Amino acid sequence: MFVLSFLFILLIFFVLFLASISIILSFVFILIFININFNFFYYNHKAKLSDITYIKNTLKFIVKMASLTLGSKYELKITTRDNLKYCGDVFDSTLCKCLYLNNNYEPSVTEYLKKTLKKGDIFIDVGANEGMFGVLAGKLVGQTGKVYCIEPLPRNISILKKNIRINNLNNVIIYDVAAGDENKDVSFFDIKINNMLGGAENIMTTLLSKIPGMVQLIKVKQRRLDTLINEPLDKIKLIKIDTEGYEEYVLKGLDTWLIGKCSIDFIIEMNPSKSKYITDLLLNKHKYTGYMHWMDSVAYNDNVNWERLDINCNTQKNVLFTKNRWEN
Repeated sequence: MFVLSFLFILLIFFVLFLASISIILSFVFILIFININFNFFYYNHKAKLSDITYIKNTLKFIVKMASLTLGSKYELKITTRDNLKYCGDVFDSTLCKCLYLNNNYEPSVTEYLKKTLKKGDIFIDVGANEGMFGVLAGKLVGQTGKVYCIEPLPRNISILKKNIRINNLNNVIIYDVAAGDENKDVSFFDIKINNMLGGAENIMTTLLSKIPGMVQLIKVKQRRLDTLINEPLDKIKLIKIDTEGYEEYVLKGLDTWLIGKCSIDFIIEMNPSKSKYITDLLLNKHKYTGYMHWMDSVAYNDNVNWERLDINCNTQKNVLFTKNRWEN
């Protein structure tokens, strides 16, 4: 009788343990799934449910997402319409998952790079991630141009190097540092598994950091761009900055470049109403003109329609700052 009672109690503890693990894993999965779908359903909120194209795209998105989640694919190898190659896997590659789900990634930025960058230009990608724009820029600027990819996360750097290699690029320089306003050491969280949450610091990573084993602390060097990169300013055509809310400090770390007749274009992922320093610096002090477009990493369609920047806009946008004559 004692043995049976002991086994029964042991069974109860085992069932409770399994239930606890299931609840934790379900919670993590729900957080990740919500985050993945957030881009699609939030940034396409203007689409009407009666729109057949919207319904079709939504269904395709859900089916593809389910196939990834259930593991019918693991290794992802994507070739874009521009004949660029990207590799990754279901668990670690944010970029490949976005390309697989929608065949495109931030068309507003992609099209501006294709329109703006010419042979011999220099492009700086701050927060280069896995190299979507670094690889494209490498092709556009050619052997006489250069691309600088600034990326602090080891996971992203590994995939970034692969993507540069499989596209046979030798004009892309990688700096595994964080860009900021001071030369110092910094640390931040990184997701250990199934990284579909973007960069280092955001609400989702903060939530997941409360779960043991879900995140790890990454320590990297931070550098000012104006001390890290030594290039003629008239050759630097465009700087893209996507640093999870740290964009202001990246700009402070290149302020010496803005002195004089600086004509560098900037594309910055930001919330205009919460980025007063950036808008004051570029619009008022340095007389740039601003335009904005949705951050369309899981785009509803490829239509690109930049509109004049509204500094009171309170949603995250890709914001273009330029002094050049603009044709949308």
